[in-house]
Amino acid sequence: MSDATSAEEELRPPVPVHDGGGRSGLESLPDGVVRRQDPGIRRPNRFGKGGQEPDQGPEAADRRYLSRNGSIRPVRAPDALPKRLMDMVGAVMALILCLPLLIVLGVAVRVTSRGPVVFRQVRLGIGGRPFQCLKLRSMVHDAEGLLEADEELFRLHRSNGFRLPTGHDPRVTPVGRLLRRTHLDELPQLWNVVRGDLSLVGPRPVEAEQYHDWVKADPAASYVLSVKPGIFGAWTVQGQNRVDDPERIRVELDYVRNRSLLGDLVILLRHLPVLARGQRSDRT
Repeated sequence: MSDATSAEEELRPPVPVHDGGGRSGLESLPDGVVRRQDPGIRRPNRFGKGGQEPDQGPEAADRRYLSRNGSIRPVRAPDALPKRLMDMVGAVMALILCLPLLIVLGVAVRVTSRGPVVFRQVRLGIGGRPFQCLKLRSMVHDAEGLLEADEELFRLHRSNGFRLPTGHDPRVTPVGRLLRRTHLDELPQLWNVVRGDLSLVGPRPVEAEQYHDWVKADPAASYVLSVKPGIFGAWTVQGQNRVDDPERIRVELDYVRNRSLLGDLVILLRHLPVLARGQRSDRT
């Protein structure tokens, strides 16, 4: 393989899938999952895309990056402790400051539509471990059931990267439109950060079905699960101009390869004007 070969072509990782008992393994992989094909896998690191650290061959990099059963092992970066400290301090402070607003928004959601205040959806976290991602409910009760019952809406949802434009989603409530436009529906995810499900900055968490579609399109996409997902990220910072699948895969992978604590701080600062402008109704 030549040095000019792209990192995406070099990466042939397995997909981590947990069996419900807290462990992951290749023996429980569902249909559509990619298995490891190249024993000379190169892990992305600070030395460049798909690069290798000095004096260490691809087999050594393979052993560090993969667990014994061949599934992807979460990567512990040198700045993992400072990043976790930043997550905890930032999330706790934000929760304290936003608590009055959360109470007001929760009451507004509760009195204007039937159903719970907080919407819980299963997403994939680091290493493929599922967790409940929290949001203020912006849709009518049983929105997922209504989606599955409407074939045309369901098809649009899948073809649009597992989301519907707010302006074209009949399930979104009037209060929900405001929450989505201002991104305030994401506030409960600060609790996900405190729990350790999310980081403040990282690839946005995806559903299992969407993740499998990503891996089918690009096997390197499984590296998205090698780091903790986040509330903010390189994709969300694009704001109103953020790209759709499959371009989004490249954006998320670029973050995984080049992540750093300083880069996370830059992403957080760049979100200030994004949050101030809000989101168009033709986007999620």
